[in-house]
Amino acid sequence: EEVFEKEVAFLLERRLMEHAGDTFRLTLEGALNVNGVIALFFAPSIQQYLIESDLEKADGIQRDQQPALRVAAGAAHV
Repeated sequence: EEVFEKEVAFLLERRLMEHAGDTFRLTLEGALNVNGVIALFFAPSIQQYLIESDLEKADGIQRDQQPALRVAAGAAHV
């Protein structure tokens, strides 16, 4: 929680994650957007790479990164 303070706050405020006792868990909305949630915990250099990727040319698994890009881009403004 201390290491990822901004990321945790971002997820809690948007109700993508909840604090349950001494643990954190994804809400249903968070689970539906798990790729984006995970991207918040990537190294900044990886987040930047994903944001700058050309999704028009992506196929397969790369195309599935779109939710991650949206959340990572939003977290950059937190």
